[in-house]
Amino acid sequence: MARRSIEGSYGMVGLHVRPVDGANTVGFDTRLKPGPFTDLITSACVIAQLELLKHAAPIFGWTINTRNFRCVA
Repeated sequence: MARRSIEGSYGMVGLHVRPVDGANTVGFDTRLKPGPFTDLITSACVIAQLELLKHAAPIFGWTINTRNFRCVA
């Protein structure tokens, strides 16, 4: 999901544009109401962060326990 957001970033804008009034005016929301969609985005962000940590740890000389380190979606 994160990769697709980066590759098609203009498509993500549509998730935040909302009509403001009847005068053909639109606003830009930076928050979405909690629900299944925001849960999905949160999960994708956490998985991406864990994958980044897994690959960054050796570069910085950090020790992490990868035996129990797995992402299950």
